[in-house]
This record gives sequence, structure tokens and C-alpha cells, in this order.
Amino acid sequence: MSIEKDLDELERHINWAQSYFDDVKSAVEDELKDLNDQIKNLAEYVTQLEEQNILLEEQVGDLTHEKVLLELELTEVTNELIKLRHELDISR
Repeated sequence: MSIEKDLDELERHINWAQSYFDDVKSAVEDELKDLNDQIKNLAEYVTQLEEQNILLEEQVGDLTHEKVLLELELTEVTNELIKLRHELDISR
């Protein structure tokens, strides 16, 4: 009868250990799913940031081109102003 009692006790320990293992396994699986979701969300966010960066780089390029054109126009206007001042000085 002692062996049966020991076997019953052993079975209870095994059942408890299996239940504990199942609970831990489930918790780990849930945590892994959450982490995978977070990784997916971060990857999507990084992709959005990269796309925004490309757009911003294009805008910087456009603005730089516009700045160069405005500087050229300013140079032309300045040269024209110098020419007109010179002509005005000559006519006096």
C-alpha cells in the first residue's frame, strides 16, 4: 500500500509539473507573439520613416535647386542695378 501511496504522490507531482510547464509554455508563447507584433510594428514604422526621409531629401533637393535659381536671378538683378547706376552716373 505504501508503494501505491508513493505512486499516487509521484503522479500528483508529475501532473503539477505538467500543468506548470503548460502554463509557462503558454506565457512564453504569448510573450513571443507580443514581441513579434512589436517587431512588426517597429519595422512598419521604420519603413514609414525611410519613406518620409526620401521625400524630405527630394524636397531638400528641390529647395536647393530653387535657391540656386534665386541666387542667379539675384546676381542678374544686381548686375542690372550696377549697370543702371553706372549709366546714371555717366548721364549726370
